[in-house]
Amino acid sequence: GKLAQGFVHMIYGPLAFFQITFAQMIYWTEFLDVPRLYMTFFMLLLSIPCFMLWCCCLMCATRYGRQDMALVRKQRVERAKLVTKAPPAEELESQRAEPAEE
Repeated sequence: GKLAQGFVHMIYGPLAFFQITFAQMIYWTEFLDVPRLYMTFFMLLLSIPCFMLWCCCLMCATRYGRQDMALVRKQRVERAKLVTKAPPAEELESQRAEPAEE
């Protein structure tokens, strides 16, 4: 629902912004400075604040993943109950084929 949608916006909004910013930085960087730029961003990915953010994202993803799995299991059980309560297909066919007697 809305909670998961908020989570998606919270995660992917800044990521899209950072991708655009990174593309602009590469565009304005001199060719000889590109390897240093790549190494700087690679080291930034391994920094403590970024690692903590990764852990936070992993925790949120597992939480929502568990909620989704619980919802799927609940829906499967409900559908199985509906299928087992429904009359067999042969009975439905025979009821349709025979005209109603009055």
